[in-house]
Amino acid sequence: FRLPELITSPNPQSDRFQYKLTVEDNGKQHTVTVSEAALPGTLRPLIEWLQTMAQKR
Repeated sequence: FRLPELITSPNPQSDRFQYKLTVEDNGKQHTVTVSEAALPGTLRPLIEWLQTMAQKR
């Protein structure tokens, strides 16, 4: 909930993923859009977990 709504890379690169994550907790909601090139280390484990879960489907 403390991350900004938009996280971009100072050096945009083509053909990179862009993620839009929405988290809900106790009636609060926060959406973050982040480019793969600017992915903070705190979000990397979540992205990796989501990718693993998607591959299992």
